[in-house]
Amino acid sequence: MNVYASQDGIAVVAGLPGVEKDDLDIQAHRDTLTLRGTRRPAVEQEQACHRRERRRSRFSRTAQLRIDPERIEAQLENGVLRLSLPRPEEDRPRRIAIRG
Repeated sequence: MNVYASQDGIAVVAGLPGVEKDDLDIQAHRDTLTLRGTRRPAVEQEQACHRRERRRSRFSRTAQLRIDPERIEAQLENGVLRLSLPRPEEDRPRRIAIRG
């Protein structure tokens, strides 16, 4: 899981080969983002396999981030999950006008 920050928000990119949309759970609560999922093997267990490097496995990743959980967008394409996490308005830098 790679996390990139900018003034407007945070981008999360995670390589999840073998993970389908229905096998993925993304939760945001306050300042915590949690990814959970299950990776299924390309070959089913019942079939004979000469060598297996990736087994069925569960995973979980948690990150503490200043985010607005109501505005998160997620996209899963070709085994790559991309999350767009906007920063809360109160966390964004503001330009202060000078009077006078």
